[in-house]
Amino acid sequence: MKHDIEMLDKKIRKLNESISEFAKLPPGFGPIIHHAGWTTIAEWMYFNGGIDNLQSQIETATEFCKRLLEGAKKVETRKDT
Repeated sequence: MKHDIEMLDKKIRKLNESISEFAKLPPGFGPIIHHAGWTTIAEWMYFNGGIDNLQSQIETATEFCKRLLEGAKKVETRKDT
């Protein structure tokens, strides 16, 4: 099976674009949550859980990316003949 480096390169570029787009999101939650009567207790619990979930996903994705890169750097390159 031949490696499709071009396809993999496109996926990596798309991943980098997605990461950059996420990083550019403005920190818009802060001003919203400080408005009086912003939410009910139930909505607050839902929103709080969503923030916890996002934080966990970001931390997991960051750690996975670090390990994937670390592993990729340890793979020896070879020339296919």
